[in-house]
Amino acid sequence: MTNKASKANHIPQRQCVICKTKKEKNHMYRIVFINKQIIIDLNAQLNSYGYYICDLNNCLKKLFSWRNKKKLKTLDY
Repeated sequence: MTNKASKANHIPQRQCVICKTKKEKNHMYRIVFINKQIIIDLNAQLNSYGYYICDLNNCLKKLFSWRNKKKLKTLDY
């Protein structure tokens, strides 16, 4: 019998900031904003607040209008 508190089979979920659908983390793109530019963080290693978007073309197209509406956490280097 498996331990219910074990996270061995846990798959992280993330929500797309554009269309609000939840998917597995490895099926999403992590983006960060550095110097007010959009950076796609493929390795999830940039030290900044990350947002996730799905790989649908509609979400990628709407990303720029979403960015202009939000007050985003950015890093200035």
